[in-house]
Amino acid sequence: MRHEPPETGDFYIAKAGTFARAVYRRRGAEAGAWITYTEEQAHYAPARWVQQQIEETGKPVALRASSMLMHLEAIRAGTGRGVLPCYVGDGHPLLERLTPPIRGRILDHRPP
Repeated sequence: MRHEPPETGDFYIAKAGTFARAVYRRRGAEAGAWITYTEEQAHYAPARWVQQQIEETGKPVALRASSMLMHLEAIRAGTGRGVLPCYVGDGHPLLERLTPPIRGRILDHRPP
């Protein structure tokens, strides 16, 4: 299972479902800066959404990391804010959600 369909190869692709994502930070932390994906992963929908937020708000990037687990650990440590699946963030006692689910805005479209 993958979050994005493969770009090459002979695979059978079926959508297994969708899940909501939201912005989280460590509970009580300032966390104004963003945690996002690497430049090589800038085409991922959550990375595009975060980039749009950076451009609109002028907030800096605290960390670029290649996996959601690294994002979770950085957010948990208070490094910044970032997009996580709600099933991860909502169940974590050290995290607080900052936005309602943003699934329609970041998951339902592919890059041009």
